[in-house]
Amino acid sequence: RPRVQTKYDSNVPYDDLDTARVKVFELAQGDNAEWKRLGNDITGFKACCSDSGAGNGVTISGDGSTVVVAGGLDNSRVVPHRYDGREWKAMGRGINLVDEGSARATRRLP
Repeated sequence: RPRVQTKYDSNVPYDDLDTARVKVFELAQGDNAEWKRLGNDITGFKACCSDSGAGNGVTISGDGSTVVVAGGLDNSRVVPHRYDGREWKAMGRGINLVDEGSARATRRLP
């Protein structure tokens, strides 16, 4: 079953927001099972997210083929990615979970 690793550095300037990364790994089968990386790093959060913190929340589907990455410190936007057997591809530009300006826009998701 795939597992997820995230990296976020709050000291990185906004202009370098694309440095936020999500990596997905799966445990290979066999006696000497090792973790192997699945596809490319998931990056490119600057295009979808207006603030820093992209990648601070990640959810993976049961079969490991879809990863949803929270974009922003308040988790008000998510960006789904699907694995095509070779690389992770964004499924659109992301989804706003709350209306901009809403009181819920600053509430963290559980």
